[in-house]
Amino acid sequence: MNTIAITFPKVKVNAEIKDLTFDNIEDMIFEISQNIACRVFEKALTDIDSYLRSKRERGKLKNTGKRKKYFLTRFGDILYLRTRYKDKKSKARYLLDEALSIVKNQRISLSRARIECFLSALSSYREVVEGIGLLIGGPRCHEAIRQSVIKEGNLIIENQEKKLRQIENLNYPDKEAPDTAYMEADATYISLQNRGKKKKEKLEVKAGVGYTGKEARYKTGKSKRLKEKFTFIGIGKDFMRNLSLLAEERLSLSKVKKVIFGGDGDSW
Repeated sequence: MNTIAITFPKVKVNAEIKDLTFDNIEDMIFEISQNIACRVFEKALTDIDSYLRSKRERGKLKNTGKRKKYFLTRFGDILYLRTRYKDKKSKARYLLDEALSIVKNQRISLSRARIECFLSALSSYREVVEGIGLLIGGPRCHEAIRQSVIKEGNLIIENQEKKLRQIENLNYPDKEAPDTAYMEADATYISLQNRGKKKKEKLEVKAGVGYTGKEARYKTGKSKRLKEKFTFIGIGKDFMRNLSLLAEERLSLSKVKKVIFGGDGDSW
């Protein structure tokens, strides 16, 4: 079996008891554990890279040496070396990136990006910097977080559009349609940040939900929840089209005997 040993080093810290408080002990242990995690992470990546180099097919890829890569993780910044190869068409390849599903030019881990995106949905980017410092630690400027959120948002939109095209081309698993499907849609407005403008512009954001009825939330009690529920948020004139496509995939909408749609009567 192909395995890798991930080893955590022993750490011993001597500290004067008279200078200690509960809080600075907590901070010290947290910082040490993060530093250890970063070094362990770097060593694991280096070991995997070495393994892939030794197991690669000879004659197909040319080893062109090591390249540095910085990566931001939930533990902090890591720096490691990975082997760069060239194939017979002189195209650069990194077997480590391919093996670990690291996309081209990726500089932040998925979990770290999700944390930053989640916090950014709750407060301003400058406030997120403070939140990141409390939860994870380490320096991170608000503009870097903003750019990370924009990048992740673009990827979400790209993947969503790809999925909608697949549904439109009937490229999705068939499922049995319910007798009744329920659809609801509404909209709200959010203010946009426009520097230098006295009057703030607003963006209409539309939200939709689909489900097949209600079911008991718990084994006992009267609490209910929506059955086979899905939600969708979007903007623009294609919202209803996209909501209908998702409903087709989730609820087989075109085969449903009865569709009950709820809305406030808006023209869209």
